[in-house]
Amino acid sequence: MKALQIVYDQDPMQEYLSNHVIPVIADWPGQLFIQKAIAQRLLVNNETIPPFVMAFVPMM
Repeated sequence: MKALQIVYDQDPMQEYLSNHVIPVIADWPGQLFIQKAIAQRLLVNNETIPPFVMAFVPMM
C-alpha cells in the first residue's frame, strides 16, 4: 500500500489517476493485497482504505 501511496502522491499522477487507471504488474502476493484492498473498499465500504487504491488494477 505504501508503494501505491508514493506513486499517487506525485502531483501529475493525482491528476492522471482522477480520470484513468494504472495496471499493476505484480506477483501473486502483490496482486492479492491490492485485490483485497479494492474489495474492502467496494464491498464493505471500508473507509480506512484510501480511495486512490481504486485507480490501480492488479494484473499478471
